[in-house]
Amino acid sequence: MGSLAAGALLVAVLALAAPASAADWTTYGFDWARTNENPAESRLGVANAASLREVWAAPLQGVANAQPLVVAGVRLRGGRRAQLVLAATEHGILSAHDAATGARVWRRALGTRRTRCADLPRGLYGISSTPVVDRRAGLVYAVSGDGRAHALSLATGSQRRGWPVRVTTAPAREYVWGALALRAGRLYAATSSHCSNAFYRGRLVAIDVRRARLARTWLPLHPRRRGGGMWGWGGMSIDRATGDVFVATSDALAPPAHARGADSVARLTADLRPRALNRPPTPDVQDAEFGGAPTLLRAPGCPPQLAVTHKSGALFLYDRDRLATGPRQTLQIGRRGFLGTYGTYAWSAASRTLFVANNSTGDHPHGLLALRLGTDCRLAQAWAQPVGPDPAVNSPPVVANGVVYFATGFGREVHAFEAATGRPLWTGPRLTAAAYGAPTVANGRLYVAAWDERLRAYAPAQP
Repeated sequence: MGSLAAGALLVAVLALAAPASAADWTTYGFDWARTNENPAESRLGVANAASLREVWAAPLQGVANAQPLVVAGVRLRGGRRAQLVLAATEHGILSAHDAATGARVWRRALGTRRTRCADLPRGLYGISSTPVVDRRAGLVYAVSGDGRAHALSLATGSQRRGWPVRVTTAPAREYVWGALALRAGRLYAATSSHCSNAFYRGRLVAIDVRRARLARTWLPLHPRRRGGGMWGWGGMSIDRATGDVFVATSDALAPPAHARGADSVARLTADLRPRALNRPPTPDVQDAEFGGAPTLLRAPGCPPQLAVTHKSGALFLYDRDRLATGPRQTLQIGRRGFLGTYGTYAWSAASRTLFVANNSTGDHPHGLLALRLGTDCRLAQAWAQPVGPDPAVNSPPVVANGVVYFATGFGREVHAFEAATGRPLWTGPRLTAAAYGAPTVANGRLYVAAWDERLRAYAPAQP
């Protein structure tokens, strides 16, 4: 064998032997479209998910609703590089943990608000919204319960000069529930309230991160009307190609509940100028509203689409460029009178499948649904796994390397299913408290943050 051929063979062998490069999970849902799919995952999948076991559990000092974030290769003080897992809690604490051991690298207390709303333990609201990482700038952005947006160093947790920036001047009434988004120097945050406080005003804001100041604000309702919040885990989704922002709003708090801009799906420019709005046919009663952000879908042979669930149990499928004309399809997945179906889904582009954590039995079973997008660009059930309590508030599902994961809320279980067939692969040991926030899958590990004030890491057994 010639030296050139031998050299080429050696390079090929080394390439095969080298471990896969680490991938980041820097925003809720993995990407701007909020798909909750990690297409880069290769170490944890169908072949080894059944052997998952807990490798560490780190104390968080607060219940967690936000999705953990994963950032690889962060240079720490002293020059050491580490993969960090970021976790946020309702005690207003944002902490960074070494992904290898769970050891805390830094911790910052950012602020809380105590209210009479009992949706959270003791009415304490801190960081519900999943933070977002700016890898290039080495920063993580988070909004605390006192209505302020913070910019912290990934390496140390120290606050950047000029921050925090106030998102709302009425933190007793207005609260950032949904995840943050970051694109092209704009940090987006959406307000809702604690237990639908009668005096709050929902709004979507864009912060200029370079100047550390509020740049744009969009109110879905007339400034004198109250309500119209945007909440649920996703916050908002962003079209990568156009920069357009998509949100779904809640009711107005005084009649008519479904005033213009309330209980609607909206498309806005990157500068938050309205482009399209639609209020689909839904029950015209208080609290029958949208409870989560849209997920953006792309599939060959179909126009750009979005899926969004309504608290009345309906799932709407829209063609994004024809949003104002109404949904292409409506599926009644949950119980009509329950008003508890939230925006909890994941989209796998490769399999053209939308995974929905269905909170109650309607025309489809509660638990985890797999809805496949056909060549007619409509969704149809591929499989269903009726697990967990009915009704319940489940976590959003996530999908990676052929496996879909989700938690059953106060059912206190975390499940893994084969994405193609729904075959059960793994059920973790029962947690000591509920898990409502989405799990995260990155670099061969599954991360779950729960109401037992713990961040857990699971990994498959070594062969």
